[in-house]
Amino acid sequence: MQKNEFLRKRPDQKNRNLIYDLSNLIIPVLIAVVGIIISTQTFARLVGYDPQYTDQPFFITKKEFLFIDKGYPFYNPGLVLLNILSRGLTDNLIQSVILQALFPLVLCGGIAVASFFIISIIRGNGLNKNENLYGTARWGTEKDIKKFGLAEKRGIVLAEFQKAVVNAVINPKDSSIILSLKKLAPLVCIAGNTNVLAIAPTRSGKGVGMVIPTAVNFPWSVIFFDPKGELFNITSGFRAKFSIVLKFAPKNPDKNTVCFNPLDEVHRDNRIVSDVDLVIQNLFEEAKGGETSNSQFFNENAKDMIKTTILHILTADISEYEDKKNLPGVFEIMSLAAKPGNSNSGDEDDEEEQRPGDKLFNEMFETKHLLNGEEAPWLHTIIEAGAGRMLQMNPKVRSDVFSTVFSKLQLFSDPLIAHATGHSDFRLDDFVTSEIPISLYLVVPFAHVDVIAPVFKLLINFMLRRFSDGETSYGEVKLKNRLLFMLDEFPVLGNFPFLVKTMGILAGYGINFFLICQGLNQLVDIYGQNHPFLDHCKTLCIYAPGKIEDAKAFTEAIGKESVTKENMSVSGSRFAVALNNLNASSQEVARDLMNPDELMHLPPTEALVMNQNMPSYIAKKVVYYNDPRFRTKAYSLRNNKDWLRIKWFFNPVFVLQIGKKQIRLGYPRLRTTTYKIVMPDGKIYWRYRETGNARKGWIIPFTKRSRMMYTGYMPLTEIESLKNELKSLPSYQENLKKKELQDFNEKKDGVTKEKILSTNNDENFNIIDYLESYSDTEEVSPYQGEILDGEPPPTTVPLTPDIFATDFK
Repeated sequence: MQKNEFLRKRPDQKNRNLIYDLSNLIIPVLIAVVGIIISTQTFARLVGYDPQYTDQPFFITKKEFLFIDKGYPFYNPGLVLLNILSRGLTDNLIQSVILQALFPLVLCGGIAVASFFIISIIRGNGLNKNENLYGTARWGTEKDIKKFGLAEKRGIVLAEFQKAVVNAVINPKDSSIILSLKKLAPLVCIAGNTNVLAIAPTRSGKGVGMVIPTAVNFPWSVIFFDPKGELFNITSGFRAKFSIVLKFAPKNPDKNTVCFNPLDEVHRDNRIVSDVDLVIQNLFEEAKGGETSNSQFFNENAKDMIKTTILHILTADISEYEDKKNLPGVFEIMSLAAKPGNSNSGDEDDEEEQRPGDKLFNEMFETKHLLNGEEAPWLHTIIEAGAGRMLQMNPKVRSDVFSTVFSKLQLFSDPLIAHATGHSDFRLDDFVTSEIPISLYLVVPFAHVDVIAPVFKLLINFMLRRFSDGETSYGEVKLKNRLLFMLDEFPVLGNFPFLVKTMGILAGYGINFFLICQGLNQLVDIYGQNHPFLDHCKTLCIYAPGKIEDAKAFTEAIGKESVTKENMSVSGSRFAVALNNLNASSQEVARDLMNPDELMHLPPTEALVMNQNMPSYIAKKVVYYNDPRFRTKAYSLRNNKDWLRIKWFFNPVFVLQIGKKQIRLGYPRLRTTTYKIVMPDGKIYWRYRETGNARKGWIIPFTKRSRMMYTGYMPLTEIESLKNELKSLPSYQENLKKKELQDFNEKKDGVTKEKILSTNNDENFNIIDYLESYSDTEEVSPYQGEILDGEPPPTTVPLTPDIFATDFK
């Protein structure tokens, strides 16, 4: 069993001081006695065992013992010494052997003295030995990072090793931190199936150090919560090279967004009621201070009304509802139902005629409700019961309930949100079945987060429930590609009850979370003091916190270490020249490995990484725009000028893209060629092609005056580019086949089978065969470039076909 270095042992109960004292006395004496005996026996041997010098032996061995023969005599050292003294050192024989006989005595005497000091030192260190009575905490090392799987090349990027050199400058204008990387180091990166929580105050560099590096370094499916849209602009261009990029931006004024209708994800089977309940739960978020009895009454009745109406609209055998099976349609139908005069009661009383919703609720009794084309009596019973409760309600109360309903559905009256939620361009099952990773960006201006949050929460909760539906075996991943929810500013989305319950088990389905917030108080404010996120997140990355409460919580988790404190006191006579009494003692005391104030003063270039079962590690922040592993992948908004994209084909012809115009340049030039490109607006760009091999990538504009590089991949800024991304989704292909099959069945005299065959041919399209037969008949203007000799080319980072080929080794 491997030894646990962090498990404290019970202190030694024996009297070690007595043992050390006896050892310090007995061992040197024994060594000296042995030296005397050896010298005596050596002297006796040198004088030929002459009794005149040695006297009679006091002991003779009777049998062999170790290296001593049988009959070996032992002499009394005292008698031998007396004989030597009585004869004096003037005896010729004694003079000739005395030095040789004394050598063992001198040697053993030296050993005895040395052993005395050695044992004294050991005794001192042994008595002062740190027994870790108060704690065993220590700082983590690079070895620990590698041992616990935090040094991967692909995955969630938290920081880099401590040996990296990162400088920080505070911008006096906005107090932001400007980081610069001077020396690279391996990444602190997690590729394992684990959840990560990052605590980083505002303006601390979390986007530069964690969010953007992770976005371009995570090779599987990701769902980003992008409150300001910056992440999409910086990373979507690169992620489009290996994944399907979807941008869901309901408040985009240009409607540059994919659309998602939550009601399309409602199962049309016996799960329909629970799915509709999930929709309603996200529309009715409980207030922080709780609900009063009055508000609770109206909220519960409003939930009942919306639930019954949604079930009716989704399943009613009414053709007018076909384009209303979405939340904007639900809002429209309920708004019309609540208008005065929409009652179908025959009563001529004015008050009765003003009863809102009578026509709609009576319609629910009279209409058949179908699931997958078949009548569902059990569902009709549920809808009838709900409509009956509404009809029995007091007209004034029902009017107030309608007001509560509209307060929850009002956001779908916005034309932009109505467009974004009117239909679905993608389905949640695409994340399960797609062989290609999917990158979904949830983009919203920060000022509209509170308004759009229910829509995003609805999408995320539907995903979590859909992905965790069913059983899975140990080690089995249900999704084709692992899925990461990277939720920046996570607390602004509000409460996620379903996430709290299932976060711990979703890893078994291939779903992980990277949650980023500014402080623990944000989580406490929403989920309470006993929130489970610290339990579910195995890894924490902490920037210098802004609140002392957070610092205390983390430093307490880091732990204490046991250190030996030495006490020394000097005393003596007041009138003496020097104080002649020195007393020294030591004791073991507890010490926090890091104090809360030390964590709050953590340098802006460093981050604290905490992982389950691993000692805490102080790492350096990543600076993506200075890091060659990321800077060629992330698009720089600061340098957003005219971009030139080069398209390489397998034939020796390549095309220069300038805006929407393409200019054919002909065969590739020599590998030392410098191009001078003059744009229509007069700007001059330089391009140096370092190799003649065909590769995909961006031309890097370079101005001679400022010698500034422009790097990165342009974001998908047009709706056409997003629509092209949709064509790779499994649901798009499936709907396309269904539509073509439907057209085939509807047309009796038109071209039918040829259309289906052409679709199949498109799916089996071969780029090699196409290029071999490709011929361009388009007339284009000749390239008006200029080749310069003697102009030193700029240094560029070439982009290879392998988009993940810039690993740091």
